[in-house]
Amino acid sequence: MVSLLNGVHELVQRNNTLSPLLNEEFKKGRKPSGIYFKKDDKASSGGASGSLDETVKGLINDLKNKNSNIRINTLQVLVRLGEEANAAVPVLIKKLKSEKDLSVRNYVVYTIGSMGEKAVPRLIKVLKDEDPGIRKGAAQALERIGEKASAAVPALIETLKDEDKDVRAYTASALTKIGEAAVPALINILNDENLDIQRCAVNILGGIGEKAVPGLMKSFENGTSNVQTQSDALWTLQHIGEKAVPVLMKIALNHQNPTIREGAADAIGKIGEKNNYHRVMVELIKALGKK
Repeated sequence: MVSLLNGVHELVQRNNTLSPLLNEEFKKGRKPSGIYFKKDDKASSGGASGSLDETVKGLINDLKNKNSNIRINTLQVLVRLGEEANAAVPVLIKKLKSEKDLSVRNYVVYTIGSMGEKAVPRLIKVLKDEDPGIRKGAAQALERIGEKASAAVPALIETLKDEDKDVRAYTASALTKIGEAAVPALINILNDENLDIQRCAVNILGGIGEKAVPGLMKSFENGTSNVQTQSDALWTLQHIGEKAVPVLMKIALNHQNPTIREGAADAIGKIGEKNNYHRVMVELIKALGKK
C-alpha cells in the first residue's frame, strides 16, 4: 500500500498540468489530490501518509472544489489508483450527473471506467437516465471497462434501441469491447424485427472478430434477415479474413439468393488477394471436404 501511495504522490508531483492554484495548495501542506501530509515531512520521504481509505476520502472531497483544474487532477489520481479506489464509484456516478464542465465530465467517465467491474451495476442503472448525455457517459465507461463489463450485456442490448444516435454508437462500441461474452445476445437480436438493429448487431459482431464468425453465420440462417443485413454480414466476414472462409464457402455454395452467393464468392476472392492465397485455398479445400 505504501508503494501505491508513493506512486500516486509521484504522479501528482510530475503532473505538468498543475495550475498555479494547485501549487499554492501544495505549499499550504495539503495536496489537492486528496493525499495529506504533515508540513514537517521531508520531501524525500515520499509525502504519503495515512491509509488508502483516508486518501480516497480526501480525493472525494476534492471533487467538490470549484476550480476545474483541481477536479481534473483529482480525477487523474483516482485513475492512477484504479480499482483500489472503487469506494469513490457512487460519488463519481453522482458527479457524472451533476458536473456542468464538459471537460471534467469526460474525465469523470474515464475515471469510472478505470474502476473495473465493481462500477458495472451502477452504470447499468445510469443507462436508463433521462439525460442522453449521461446515458452516453455510462456507455463510454462500460466501453473502457471492456470484458469485465459482461454483466451489462443485456442492458446494453436494450440500449441499442436508444433514441439518441450517440448513445447507440457508444453502446455498440461497449459491446464490441466486451467481446465474446456479448456474442450470444447479439446472435439473438439478428432475429429482431427492426432491420436497423439487425445491421447494428452484424457490425458489432464484425468488430469482435474471429470469435463472432458463428454468430454472423446465423444471419444467413434465420428467416427475418433481409438482403441488406446479409450483405453487411458478408462485408464483415470479408474483413475478418481467412478464418471466415469456411463460412463464406458454405454461403457461396448453398444460399438460395444468387446475389448473396455471388457476394460470398467475391468476398473469398478479396480475402485471397489480401492474404496468403495458398492458405485461403487450404481453407476452401477443407470446407469442400466437409460437404
